[in-house]
Amino acid sequence: MIADVVEHLDWVRLDGRGVAYFEAQLALGSQFCRLIRSTVDLAGGDCSTLLPRETRTDRAYQFDEGDLLLANRNRSVPVNGGLLPVATLRERQTAEIFGFLQSDPNAVCLIDDAAARPNDAPLAAVGFATRLGEDVLYRLGHDSPAHDIGSALAWSNYIWHGLAVLCRPRVALERGGELSPEAVMRCLEDVVALQAVAYDGEGFVTWTRRGVA
Repeated sequence: MIADVVEHLDWVRLDGRGVAYFEAQLALGSQFCRLIRSTVDLAGGDCSTLLPRETRTDRAYQFDEGDLLLANRNRSVPVNGGLLPVATLRERQTAEIFGFLQSDPNAVCLIDDAAARPNDAPLAAVGFATRLGEDVLYRLGHDSPAHDIGSALAWSNYIWHGLAVLCRPRVALERGGELSPEAVMRCLEDVVALQAVAYDGEGFVTWTRRGVA
């Protein structure tokens, strides 16, 4: 089970280990990840993450470990015969992406679903699903409701990988059932931020391009 959580959280800036975490996420091998690696200069941005207030700063670098959120630290105690649901920051991440998309009519968020394939039957009913070769992406824009953003994040969070790319493309990203590599690269040239799932799915790490408001 998954539950969203509200805690007192602070943004914490990360050192070079944050960039290294994104490099590891992008080593997945998908076409989308390869395009990001070839187009986005990770050295030209800064990484940060949300931590519960008064958490040790070094805990921020244990990207693969859970129990980051206070609400999850007593999950081993059964309640009404079962464990408490896992708390996450998905609602907070949804709000961050929604606010970004609302800030600019041309803003785009691409979320990759690493385990999905274009011929998966359920995807036919998802109006914001698209494909890049054999990769499945969720394309979200200025008119996307928060519910669609939250759904895309939920479907694409595999704990070991989950990536959202936020862009303000000067050339509008084409719509339709399939994206071309050239269109995606043009979009990535105007990247503003990347977000990667972390902490065993409880939170996320953000890379923000320097010099971009």
